[in-house]
Amino acid sequence: MLEVQGSEDFELMTKLTSPSGLVSNTNCVRQDRVLNIEGFDSNILTFVRFINTTDNAIGAIQGTLYDADGNVIGTANITLVDSLAPKEQVWVNRDNFAIKVGEEWNGEAMLEVDLVNGLRLVNLNFVNGETFFNFSCFEDSTSGTVFLQRTSTSQNISFTHLVNTADVAQQFTGTLYNGVGDQLGAANQPLHTGSIAAKARLILSSEKMEAAFSVSPWSGPAMLEVQGNDIFELMTKLTSPSGLISNTNCVRQDQVHNAKGFDSPDMTFVRFINTGSTTLSNIRGTMYNSNGITIGSANQILLSFLAPKAAIWLNRDTLSAIFSDTWNGEAMVEVDSPPDALRLLNLNRINNETFLNFSCYERGTPIASTESNWYIPPPLTTWQWQLQEVVNTSYQVDIYDIDLFDSPITLIEQLQASGARVICYFSAGSFEGFRSDSSQFSGSDLGNTLSGFEDERWLDIRSANVRSIMELRMDLAQQKGCDGVEPDNMDGYVNDSGFSLTAEDQLSFNRLIAAGAHSRNLSVGLKNDMDQIEQLVDDFDFSVNEQCFEFSECDLLAPFISAGKAVLNAEYLQVYVDDESTRDALCTDSLDRQFSTLVLPLKLDDEFRYSCL
Repeated sequence: MLEVQGSEDFELMTKLTSPSGLVSNTNCVRQDRVLNIEGFDSNILTFVRFINTTDNAIGAIQGTLYDADGNVIGTANITLVDSLAPKEQVWVNRDNFAIKVGEEWNGEAMLEVDLVNGLRLVNLNFVNGETFFNFSCFEDSTSGTVFLQRTSTSQNISFTHLVNTADVAQQFTGTLYNGVGDQLGAANQPLHTGSIAAKARLILSSEKMEAAFSVSPWSGPAMLEVQGNDIFELMTKLTSPSGLISNTNCVRQDQVHNAKGFDSPDMTFVRFINTGSTTLSNIRGTMYNSNGITIGSANQILLSFLAPKAAIWLNRDTLSAIFSDTWNGEAMVEVDSPPDALRLLNLNRINNETFLNFSCYERGTPIASTESNWYIPPPLTTWQWQLQEVVNTSYQVDIYDIDLFDSPITLIEQLQASGARVICYFSAGSFEGFRSDSSQFSGSDLGNTLSGFEDERWLDIRSANVRSIMELRMDLAQQKGCDGVEPDNMDGYVNDSGFSLTAEDQLSFNRLIAAGAHSRNLSVGLKNDMDQIEQLVDDFDFSVNEQCFEFSECDLLAPFISAGKAVLNAEYLQVYVDDESTRDALCTDSLDRQFSTLVLPLKLDDEFRYSCL
């Protein structure tokens, strides 16, 4: 494992060349789940690499295997790796997994492990007895899209795995588009009968899609948009005539790094995909060779237009004609000012028969500056707050406040690419038993149940263990790329916590959280804790408040506005939903105070949303 530091943004792609000359892409990892552990009916052997990226030891790593029907394979929650030293990495293969869980299986299995700070997983298949193909990269319910489904008449056969990663059964529908953006069949068609059990998968061949949409084989690759009522993931396996199976459902938005040059026998194809409902015009880009020198002329028109839902291939020769130049070695294609709806798929055609995907790789961020350059949102900042259900990414706002644990990195990157800052929510003052790190708390850390939240208990914020766990949560926020954090339940000292907490205890803990966030270059919001605002306003970058208008407490938030910092307020009264005039009066008062007020459902599930801005 190589750790790289730089002063600006960078990306890292690893190309693995086999003895026979096959070149695959291996530098893409997951955190808590892999989807493609081949069964004992396959001649392909799966390996999962468990990697400790931190400077601290990781204890026993536990996980559960699920078969294609969502059934637990063998024993659930079994220890897979006893421990990992700092920076240590170990392989566990299919045969090892079977021994550990006590059962074999057929078909592809899913592995879920407890979310551990700094743990990464690489899911590789060993093929032809000589090389590895990476199956760690795929799309999820954030995009809800299969970007490359081959027709049933193609020599290359697509099997899309729609994996229900939720804890409840789901029903899935889809809308299918051909390469020119025409809808094939009816919209929102059921993709199966019945429901797909929790942790189970639906495997869709092109023949099954043709039947679901009542259409004939289409020409060229198609795009499938999938809808469900909870989280899911989408992996497409492409089988070549010779039996090679590669992973194709992973896309980029603004750059691809593996446009093979004219000294290579492999042909590069870049698929430009419009996921939106309006035509994209004059898509421009620049190509760079491996030395960073512009190939041909910069800022050339790559596509004069791209219809809604349409997709177009540009191969190496087409790109060469556009830029009026040739190159050797790998080149980068960078789209200038990429539209939000644009996606790029970077494939290499090898052996004149199959495609390998080079759209997936790791991303580096600059070494943190010693200056205080974290985000400080000003008054009247627009925002969206959603902590449950699939996040609605369609709002044009300055801030998205979403759950730290439940939000994948792909969602965070998508929101940031749209121009939003991402604030990641976690509870700093309460215990939630369903969180992946809940086993790290000791019994003495836990106090009384929170009023109105029977599944939460107050934490002893004086505990060194509690404080250490919160530091790890902020590490996770930094690793996921969050712009800031919203630590909740920061006022245990005025509640019936079960502990003798003082105002000084609360100030100490809240300042520890603020300093920890800033040391990671994260913005941090003060959640409620109204009575200590004047003492904490200099430590925190914004306020997140609930119901100050309902409880006539808004005057207490004025210090944040005076300091040039946003007050992000949410109100829940039904009258604000039902009575427009009452809501208008609320918004008038909010605007006079320069607050950023939303009227939201108490569950924060985006059932409805009214913004005063």
